[in-house]
Amino acid sequence: MKTTTCRSCGAAFGQPPLGRQWFCPRCRDQHRASKRAEEARSRRGRYERYLSLGLCPQCGRRRDSDWLQCTRCLERKREARRQSPARPKRAAYIRSLARRRRREGMCPRCGCEIDEPGYKTCSRCRMSARDYYHQRHAGQPEKKKVI
Repeated sequence: MKTTTCRSCGAAFGQPPLGRQWFCPRCRDQHRASKRAEEARSRRGRYERYLSLGLCPQCGRRRDSDWLQCTRCLERKREARRQSPARPKRAAYIRSLARRRRREGMCPRCGCEIDEPGYKTCSRCRMSARDYYHQRHAGQPEKKKVI
């Protein structure tokens, strides 16, 4: 093993036969940590800059909608979520949590006590579900009921 001096602190250290190393292990770790912090600052700055310009912070393309990301990045994220191996486990956990909360007389969505008897969820969750439904179906014609 060849001996080399560190460019940062001047300490002598052993170098592997086929590699070039300019820093001793201690200085190398410090150098890598400072590089990682610098890259993180750069990514954060780019993210903020893209957002302020109305661009997708992920790829820098123009955004088509009111979402933070462009349609292409949103589709990629959705597909990754769909194919995630943790998805079935999370769904099973959510179902078991809702069952347990129902058994204990709590709201299955948020876990607080149900304030009005005869309902399955608390008033806050019912209101948010109602608002979501009305926003989702605003402007759509009502379905005719077949008698």
